[in-house]
Amino acid sequence: MSGQAFDASAVRASLLPLDLAAAHPLDAATRAYLAHYNIEFDAEFAGLDHRIGTLDAAGERIVVHVLRPAEPRGTAFVLHGYFDHTGLYGHLLRYCLQKQLQVVTFDQPGHGLSSGAPATIDDFNRYVDAFNTVRAHVESSAPRPWHLLGQSMGGAVAMEHLLSAGHMARDVPYRNIVLFAPLVRPYQWRLLRLVFYTLGPFIKEWPRGIGGNSADETFNTFLRESDPLQAKAVMVAWVSAMAKWQRRFAKRTPSDLAPIVIQGGADKTVDAAYDLQVIARLFRPIVHHLPTAQHHLVNEIPALRAEMFA
Repeated sequence: MSGQAFDASAVRASLLPLDLAAAHPLDAATRAYLAHYNIEFDAEFAGLDHRIGTLDAAGERIVVHVLRPAEPRGTAFVLHGYFDHTGLYGHLLRYCLQKQLQVVTFDQPGHGLSSGAPATIDDFNRYVDAFNTVRAHVESSAPRPWHLLGQSMGGAVAMEHLLSAGHMARDVPYRNIVLFAPLVRPYQWRLLRLVFYTLGPFIKEWPRGIGGNSADETFNTFLRESDPLQAKAVMVAWVSAMAKWQRRFAKRTPSDLAPIVIQGGADKTVDAAYDLQVIARLFRPIVHHLPTAQHHLVNEIPALRAEMFA
């Protein structure tokens, strides 16, 4: 990540509805945005077609990226975590492109360049709706096989997407499902729930500490000092929506799907022990533990990222 300045308002104003048929060269404002987050891959991958555009989804204007290599060998759908956005996923995008996969990713409502109240939602199903809309728009031009990858809240969205549709191994459209530190409930949830129910009627938000969920201090510093798309507070409405989803999710009909789950042993963001128990009831997960890794696995230190990608 370069930290070079960019104007988020100018980028939003310049984006057109996503068109996968007609060429739409990226303008200077959008190029500055890509350079800021080091997700401008043209020089690395000859013939790469990087499209950025908008879709109306889940009641918002969603910003979608489609990165198509010269000879794609499949498609990776990438779902980001809470407070995250596409700009922070350069390592994962690069890994997928190195595997010659077309990448489809987007900023969820209230995140990144997409519209919506910052980092909040009234119903978690709207995150799933956003993904379903994006996938439906691109599926006719998304080479098979498909792969589904989700970090934290993105893992929750992926699991809800799969179970709400009743997918089983015999009919799932994804060859691989990979969940990085998937969210079911947050770390120290019992304490957080007590605080939420005590203070929730009186406040709408509380300040968050930015960074600190990776051993990569360069990444943590970037989040704190150089990422203008970071929300500054945890919203009570989001916590309420997450809690309601969590109760619904735990009652879903189990599936015989076998997602790959990668979990860090030093994660202080999700309640890993509880979450893995719930996931084991609902799926047949293949779990890989990284004992020293923290929560933001796609932005961990290089040695841990290499172990994870391996």
